[in-house]
Amino acid sequence: RLRYITAGEGPALVLLHTLRTQLDLFGKVVPELAKHFTVYAVDYPGHGYSDIPPARYDAAFFAEVVEGFLDALDLRDATLAGGSIGGSIALMLAARRYRRVARVVAINPYDYAEGRGMARSSWIARLVVALADLPILGETVMRMRQFPVMKSILDGGVADPDHIPPDMLMEMYRVGNRRGHYRAFLSLLRNAGSWE
Repeated sequence: RLRYITAGEGPALVLLHTLRTQLDLFGKVVPELAKHFTVYAVDYPGHGYSDIPPARYDAAFFAEVVEGFLDALDLRDATLAGGSIGGSIALMLAARRYRRVARVVAINPYDYAEGRGMARSSWIARLVVALADLPILGETVMRMRQFPVMKSILDGGVADPDHIPPDMLMEMYRVGNRRGHYRAFLSLLRNAGSWE
């Protein structure tokens, strides 16, 4: 099951969030966009409050999930707008000539450095990404979620960290501590090369 929201009326606009965030990322823009579109924002599996199934969290998995979302809601001529992996998912579906996608807005599509773009965020991110590949140690590190570590990684991914509202940081921290979330995120990191 996927958590999603919808607002407004007009042509379908589907918002696709970044790696390790959730649909709440779009909280400030949805009311404005809803004046012109029927806006949908969705949490991917293992993100936000969507289910966390045991799966290979690679690029193909996320593209198939978004296709299934569009099919389930019977959306037609949709515009997909996303940042980072959201932009890449939108581009992948357009490249497949997926019949429900009419337009794509891809903002900073992921990824670079063989899927290790997150490592560029900070020295802490480099350490987390490097440890993710190590058996046992990777699982252990992912279970030890600490707010300062998450904040450092997210701060390094934006031009001005002051623009990340503190309540959103706390929300993403809570979500990251949901049962099974660390396994999904670890799988995503271990399959990061699939975004190339």
